[in-house]
Amino acid sequence: MDLPGSFLLARFLTLWVSVRKLPPMTMLELKQQVSRLTTRERRELNAYLIRLRHESPQWRRTAGKRLQAMDAGRKVSVSELDRRLQDA
Repeated sequence: MDLPGSFLLARFLTLWVSVRKLPPMTMLELKQQVSRLTTRERRELNAYLIRLRHESPQWRRTAGKRLQAMDAGRKVSVSELDRRLQDA
């Protein structure tokens, strides 16, 4: 289960304010700032938000369960994945 985007943006805002010593922003202000970023800066922000998600205990539990399922033999081969994607 993914964390809501608003949660990730709020966490990013908290970190951003503490690191840069910026005054607190509303979610709207943050979104406006993000919309002004260059493509490269948006990619960096996206990578950062993904990393934050991957550090959450909930994500780690979910990933661990998926890996255990794969170890138990519940996997899909590349050819099976191709077939499923074509049938979708």
